[in-house]
Amino acid sequence: MPRVSREKVRTVYNDLDNMWGADRWHAHTKAWLDHFLAKHALLSRTAPIVLHVGSAGTDYGVKGGFTCHIDVAEKKLAGVVGAIVGDVHSLPIAPGTVDLCTCVGSVLNYCDAVISLLELAAVVKPGGHLLIEFESSDSWEYIATPVYGLGVTSTLTFYSADPDCRLWVYSSRFIKDILVGRGFVVRDESRAHIVSSMVYRITKNERLAASFAVMDKIARRIPFLRRGASNIILLCQRLP
Repeated sequence: MPRVSREKVRTVYNDLDNMWGADRWHAHTKAWLDHFLAKHALLSRTAPIVLHVGSAGTDYGVKGGFTCHIDVAEKKLAGVVGAIVGDVHSLPIAPGTVDLCTCVGSVLNYCDAVISLLELAAVVKPGGHLLIEFESSDSWEYIATPVYGLGVTSTLTFYSADPDCRLWVYSSRFIKDILVGRGFVVRDESRAHIVSSMVYRITKNERLAASFAVMDKIARRIPFLRRGASNIILLCQRLP
């Protein structure tokens, strides 16, 4: 499947002061990610090697004995110890050497998910963990559109730093099937922008919809509602 232009991604993120943008929607996404990663902080504290892919030099408080960052936006890696300019489609990391790998911030939505997940899976040790976050085609944002529920498809979406933001979105089942096929099991999962994605579908007002993100804590407890989350994060473990 075609990839979002690497040069476009590099240019957009090199020029950003805040890769999360300056809007409430993405501020909520960042807070949700921080909370989930903090919940599993013990994994990083006991991990000899941690790899952050597409991190722009941000470790989210997840640090191991040795922490490495890989990103295409070289300016974001300036001064970052253990940083490598590289691409998730071809990781310059030896197979089976990483104890904990993260790929969050919807990095996967800019990429060929099949190739990227195979690369990420390969570098994780047996018994090691992978944290992967992505924007989902199962989101209420896409209900009653041709995008809704497809395993993989591209779509225009909103991001304040990129007025013409076209990403790949994936169904939860599509991503999980690839990971299971590579010997991983899902140990934990969280979802964000549940009611807010529904409000955005109705109103197309990002600012208004973002105000409903506070309802995530309740909506996650309701199976029918949570399946329409915009963002999903998975903690997966590679079986020995």
